[in-house]
Amino acid sequence: MNCKAVQRHLLRAEEPARPPAAVAAHLTGCPACRAWHERLVRIERAVPRLPVPASSARVDLIRDVLYSPAFAPPVVPAANGHKHDVVHGWQRKERGLRKVAFAFALAAGLLLCAVGLVIWQVQQTRLTHTRARPVTLAEELARWEPRLANARTPRERVELLAGVTDKLRGEAKRLARAGSADELKGVAQLYDRAVREELLRQAEAVPAEERAGLLAPVVRQLTDAESEATRLASAEDTPEAAREHLRVVASAARDGRDQLRGLLKQGVS
Repeated sequence: MNCKAVQRHLLRAEEPARPPAAVAAHLTGCPACRAWHERLVRIERAVPRLPVPASSARVDLIRDVLYSPAFAPPVVPAANGHKHDVVHGWQRKERGLRKVAFAFALAAGLLLCAVGLVIWQVQQTRLTHTRARPVTLAEELARWEPRLANARTPRERVELLAGVTDKLRGEAKRLARAGSADELKGVAQLYDRAVREELLRQAEAVPAEERAGLLAPVVRQLTDAESEATRLASAEDTPEAAREHLRVVASAARDGRDQLRGLLKQGVS
């Protein structure tokens, strides 16, 4: 799928935060669409929380119609100098039609209000459901590597997770340089969980005789990640708000590296 098709699909989706596999695969490899998707999700989640200003439009409309000169009968002078109202049959009919039209307009307005209320309630329900069910680590990682869901062996999962964590490291570096501290925070937390909770768990399940060839490259990758994140965190041109999140990446990479080294030693012995 190209960028235009992906963005059209997300705009039409009932739940943009949960794209299908094909769209998720494109988002994984396209930083521009991924950033666009994240902004779309934030906007959709924020819309139901926007305050609705009070309006007196309906009251004003009713007052204007009821006290409009169009509803008043014409006043003509009588022969004796007094004034009296003259309402012809066609005028009564016209007034009746106007009242009917106004009644239909008022009913339509009430219907629109009811529909708006229902939509608001549905949005609130969706928002409550979203808050009640946070996105799992597996779902977040699947955005970066869709094949993880179909991986069958610990070895295959370790290989895919190594690629995911490396992409997360690259994204953290980009966000740090761009000064996007809020987005960097989410990426750093995801990196930390991906390394500590998932990568290490899958590495422990790899048979001892297979660890040397599989885990040694991952150890080098984590060593590079710690060095890069530490260097960026201490760089003068790195915003202060981003440094804390870079230290999270460095800490996770360091601990992951040390634990994988321990597993390698177990495999040798």
